[in-house]
Formats: sequence, C-alpha cells, structure tokens
Amino acid sequence: MRYVCSGRKVVADVDLERFFDRVDHNILMDCLRKWFAVRAVVRLIRIYLDAGTLVNGGVDKSRCEEPHSNPLSPFVASVPLDEVDREFERRGCCIVRDAEDVNMYVRSQKAG
Repeated sequence: MRYVCSGRKVVADVDLERFFDRVDHNILMDCLRKWFAVRAVVRLIRIYLDAGTLVNGGVDKSRCEEPHSNPLSPFVASVPLDEVDREFERRGCCIVRDAEDVNMYVRSQKAG
C-alpha cells in the first residue's frame, strides 16, 4: 500500500520462468557462502541440493535444478536474487518478491 500511496500505481509482474529448473548449484553455493558465516548451514543446503528429485520412480541428481514446491525454495531463491533486488532498487523500482515471483511498483507504464 505504501508504494501505491507514493505514486507508484503501475505494477510490472515478473516471473522468472523455470528459475528452479535452471539455478546453477555452484553459483548458488557461492552466494550462500557470502550470506552465512556458519558453514554447517551451507553444508546442509548442499546436501539438500545434492539429494536429487524423485522423477517417475527414479532419482534425478541434476546439478542445475533445485527441488521446488517445498519450504526451502523461497529462501534458496532469495539468496542469488538479492543482488537483482538491489539493482532494481538502485534504479528506483519498489519491489516485492516471493521466491522467483517479483512485483515491481513504478510510476508509469513506460517504466513498467
């Protein structure tokens, strides 16, 4: 509501298509290491990512896929996308993000 009251009445709805299917584990782990001083947390997330996903009765151990539709997904998405958020904010956009879904509140359709 604060964004609308400040004159940002146009909302650009952005969904990073297939984000969870394409996130590179090594890049994600580098981002996590910057966020956390406690290495045990980073190791647990790596174990989670390496566990794979159950697909048609078998386990797919893709190196560029994060299991989505689970409680950890929004957090895991937030880590690498934090830099993207800061860039949007630097450019004057007000954003609200949930995992890979972003709403940008701007003042004009051209900006949106």
